[in-house]
Amino acid sequence: MSVIVVDLQRLCELRRQCAILNDAFAARDRTVALSADDIGPGRVAPAIQSFESHWNDGQTKVRNHLDAMLARLDSAIATYRDCETDLAQQMEESQ
Repeated sequence: MSVIVVDLQRLCELRRQCAILNDAFAARDRTVALSADDIGPGRVAPAIQSFESHWNDGQTKVRNHLDAMLARLDSAIATYRDCETDLAQQMEESQ
């Protein structure tokens, strides 16, 4: 019989990092607009804004995948926490 060990702390950290990425994608329009003056002179900022605005399909796919990943991580974290709670209660009751 194999033993599976789940590092709940790392799972929570992965969830946190995915949420940060998701938030960054959500704020991308604002980030590009606010950085336009710092990006460079002339045609650089408009070119980046044009690229960014035409990348909506790819960005939407990435956000959808991140949303699905966050939902799965939330479910896994809740399941493992419930399992740990149940095991702790069973051990307490058996003593």
